[in-house]
Amino acid sequence: MKVFSLFILLTSFSFSQAVAQIGTWKTYSSFNNVKEVVTDLNGAYWAATSGGLMRAENGVVTETKTTVDGLYRLDPETLLYDEENHRLFLGYTDGMIDIYNINSGTTQRLEDIKRASTFSSRSINRFLIKDNRLYVATDFGIVMYNLENLLVIDSFSKLGTFNRAIAVNDIHFIGDNLWAATLQGAAVGNINSNLSIEGNWDNFDDSNGFTSMPVRRICSFQGRIYASTADENYEFDGLDWTISSDFISGPIRRYHINEAGNRFTGFGTDNVTVLDQALNRTFRNLPTQRLNSALLSDNDLILIASFNSGIIEYELSSGNSSVIQADGPQINFVTDISFIDGGFVAGSTQFWDRDGLFDNQKGYYIYQNGIWRSFNRANNASLNSFEYRKAYQTAVSNNYYYFGSWGYGIARHHIETDEIHVFNNSNSTIRGWVSVNPDYEVISGVQTDRNDRVWAVSRYGPTPLYTQIPGEDDWIARSPYSSLSSADLYEGLFIDSNNRKWITLKSSSSAGRGLLVLQTPDPEDPSEDSGVRLTDDFDNGNLPNINVKAVIEDLNGEIWIGTDRGIARFVFPQFIISGSSNERRAQWLINEDPSAESPFLLRDINVTAMAVNGANQKWIGTPSEGIWLLNEQGSRILAHYTTENSPLLSNAIRSISVEPETGEVFIATELGLVSFMDIPRGAEVSMNTLKVFPNPFEYGRHSRIIIDGLGDETTIRILGVDGTVVNSLDARGGRAEWNGYDSRGNELGSGVYLVIALDKNNGQRGVGKVVIIR
Repeated sequence: MKVFSLFILLTSFSFSQAVAQIGTWKTYSSFNNVKEVVTDLNGAYWAATSGGLMRAENGVVTETKTTVDGLYRLDPETLLYDEENHRLFLGYTDGMIDIYNINSGTTQRLEDIKRASTFSSRSINRFLIKDNRLYVATDFGIVMYNLENLLVIDSFSKLGTFNRAIAVNDIHFIGDNLWAATLQGAAVGNINSNLSIEGNWDNFDDSNGFTSMPVRRICSFQGRIYASTADENYEFDGLDWTISSDFISGPIRRYHINEAGNRFTGFGTDNVTVLDQALNRTFRNLPTQRLNSALLSDNDLILIASFNSGIIEYELSSGNSSVIQADGPQINFVTDISFIDGGFVAGSTQFWDRDGLFDNQKGYYIYQNGIWRSFNRANNASLNSFEYRKAYQTAVSNNYYYFGSWGYGIARHHIETDEIHVFNNSNSTIRGWVSVNPDYEVISGVQTDRNDRVWAVSRYGPTPLYTQIPGEDDWIARSPYSSLSSADLYEGLFIDSNNRKWITLKSSSSAGRGLLVLQTPDPEDPSEDSGVRLTDDFDNGNLPNINVKAVIEDLNGEIWIGTDRGIARFVFPQFIISGSSNERRAQWLINEDPSAESPFLLRDINVTAMAVNGANQKWIGTPSEGIWLLNEQGSRILAHYTTENSPLLSNAIRSISVEPETGEVFIATELGLVSFMDIPRGAEVSMNTLKVFPNPFEYGRHSRIIIDGLGDETTIRILGVDGTVVNSLDARGGRAEWNGYDSRGNELGSGVYLVIALDKNNGQRGVGKVVIIR
């Protein structure tokens, strides 16, 4: 028995590696936006980024941590290294604090500030350690912890005459005097007095020669207090506040004193000023367009926490620099994935932040064989020449990738050569938002049909539908379908397996207008088109709501519609255009639980995205409730994942895509991309030897057996060595699970069992073996 078990383990090792990932989550984060960087006693760099925690050593990223690894969220705002205990404190905008133990690799959480519901804003802005106390600057004052037991000692929400619960942006100690940079100026109090008493604080604002503007940073050097606002830098000599002449290159974003205490640095947006003990000044422009934070080491090395380039090492003496980046997308905006061989392409976002440096990075991605490539206006001359950005729709043809943008046309990317061409109002028939700006082309839908022809929707264009043979330069324009009204504007686009176009409709104010189903027999002759508009009218679509958000086709050819208020399906979509009102009436999802409050499953759910897995189950995304998994018929909820019960990055879902070969479910959220390795995957074309794992299966160690290599629809029988059938199950897709028990729910005896699968459609058979140890 043991020899056979070892044989099974050796022959299925590579399969076991893959199957071991089933049921696990993975994040695809950007670590380029570094909020803060620190060094530990071993010389390693640790960075708090918008994609999680990053560690680097010898110029290389050696480790990253995300929600999958136990972090509370991806985007800590501030970071502190606790040298005494070799751990990191990470603070978040909602008041949560993570404590990451570097030695053990474990994370614990402090929830006291997050639970302080008396205060509407509880962001963690800064940490400081003194005398075995952790001081936390928050949006409602200062909280003090005992570093040994991590219990709250005290909190200070009334700093002298300033408003109660005032936001504290920065804190700094001079001896026993605690200085606070607040929204109304600076405050100082001695920690040997009771700082819970407001009279034990002194205040500095415009009433005594300082400023009433929000103070962002505060620090001290050589007996002077330095403070900065968004507009100016100040210094205090103990008597008077004056505008500082030591920093002349704009407002300081971060002050820092080196470990030896003999040099003081003020970091501007893209520069640094260094003061020595005699207040001699050294000024340098830094190799970054924008920094979030920085520090100066004793060996003249500046570590820059950059806005978009990871960690930058800059040698103060030589001016040499190097960049330390983790592989990943350029920014943590990813949406609308289309799969390619060995990976996928994806857009970034349609949303606008009115930040040129940030918005210019909103291009598209090609992820293949584990390597990310980002294409955007900031790093690609072709895209920059067209001012192309905000790509958020994707499609793949045999030779090209297509990316539709919000306002900047369609980018076509050659798969082999990386040649890029952008189609817009100036160089093609594509027209934009005529009533506002015809050069503003909102490409809100782009897909390829079964003949590899590309179709695209221009959201506000006078001719809203276009088609092109990939590689050609001309686009054939289609006017709105004749039966529509002027209020019916094209938005989303889905093309089913019969080349029907399912076009979601919106008004000019983005109110839902239903759904257009369009048949285009001759792509180059719109006169032959036929179609029908579907609404929530019982005899003309019976949609749960006319604001349609998502359209998919399942493995049975049914079309599923996700709306603002529920889901419906068309079981026979081939009759929708030519059939009667009965044949174009959608079926709502019926709850199989007779005791449920509503006979309709998820009747009031607001859908943002949908996808189908290899078992024909449906993944449903929402704007605030995470994701749901439904059975094939849509009559039962199989799972519901949120940020509370899973590593899901956000409950706001923008798109869902299922990689058919592996079953990996990619979920694009408002905070980034995460995936879940699902059990179902695409079916095998032909069955042969089945892969079964874990092998051997032990009841005390394992909870399920994975059977891989199945056809589309199979009946699986488990046989003992004497040929007795001990259990059977029906499966859909290329992979299934079995709990290891017989048909009566009993454990099986130790031994070798045959796993035989029969494809219901073509009669093919697959065979595998599993060793069970009781």
